Amino acid sequence: MRSPRRIDGFSLLEMLVAFTIAAISIGMIFNLFSGATASAAAARDTQYAVTLAQSLLAEYGSSPGVETATGVVAGRFEWSVETRPYEGRAPTGALALQQLSVEVTWATLGRRQSVTLQTLKPGQLARR
Repeated sequence: MRSPRRIDGFSLLEMLVAFTIAAISIGMIFNLFSGATASAAAARDTQYAVTLAQSLLAEYGSSPGVETATGVVAGRFEWSVETRPYEGRAPTGALALQQLSVEVTWATLGRRQSVTLQTLKPGQLARR
């Protein structure tokens, strides 16, 4: 009497386990890459905002008489510029200093973020 022949190969259960492990691994890799992509986009937006703020400091730092200004760039980077007298003491006869503040705000990954840069610029002559 012959015994039934055993066919070598994978059982259905083994195949299901292999596909489950592969699906979980692919999902984890996808999350890893999408997280890296989101982080790169956030870093790009922050760099753009800092560059925009530096450009606005340079532009309004050389413009006399501007007290406030606002605007929007690229449809989502809102900026504001404010100039006010510097609170510190200036020597008599020296130029009074003006404090120039630039703030850029935008939304990244569902959160509101902002960058603020400040500098001092010469203003009018200080009175005795």
